[in-house]
Amino acid sequence: MSPEPVSTLAAAASQIGPDFYGILLVTVVAAASGRLLLNAQRIRPSLSDAQLRPYRLFFYLSCAFGMAAITVSIGWWLYRQAASAHTVQIAITNVTPDITIESKYFSRKSFRKSSFRGQLIVDEYFLIVSDRPFSEKDRFAFDIIVRNSDASKPPSDCESPGGVAKKHPLEVPFSGKLTQSFSLELDSSSLPSLRSVASSSTSQWFSRAEIQVAELAVEATK
Repeated sequence: MSPEPVSTLAAAASQIGPDFYGILLVTVVAAASGRLLLNAQRIRPSLSDAQLRPYRLFFYLSCAFGMAAITVSIGWWLYRQAASAHTVQIAITNVTPDITIESKYFSRKSFRKSSFRGQLIVDEYFLIVSDRPFSEKDRFAFDIIVRNSDASKPPSDCESPGGVAKKHPLEVPFSGKLTQSFSLELDSSSLPSLRSVASSSTSQWFSRAEIQVAELAVEATK
């Protein structure tokens, strides 16, 4: 037997857990034990009850364990639905090198070159994890730090010493969607704002495996 079917079965078992073993016991083991029992009952001269007892026991146990595994899998699924974390992903695109985004969320960056002068552009993706469902009252906080290219410009109240950078707090309201995309824009006074745009490429969003790691990290801090 080649290793490919074995690796495929192992991957399926790790993904669906008790469901896999329940289905395996009911559809394969129980079916095979049922055929053995049926064949034993057809033997002539007929077998005695004592001789048929192991066949019956094997059939009953395979059915019982299969149903028990399916019951456990249903209970586990219900528990995970009740206990699992809730996540929202936010993308902030078109971030230029003179801008930094700070937040308390998990994040990753994707780099690309713009069509204008080949400037390096950053698209930043954030993962927000919560142990409760999100509501329309939720706001996600970000600090947009804009570095001032004109060092001679006098600093304002929010600027760091020397007027090099200025921090602008922004909040993103929960829209009801699990993924939200925004384009970062600066006005003539270098004040940043977020403009809602169509969702970017799904290949850049956090994968299910990465979300599970983030959920475990949040759970470990409780």
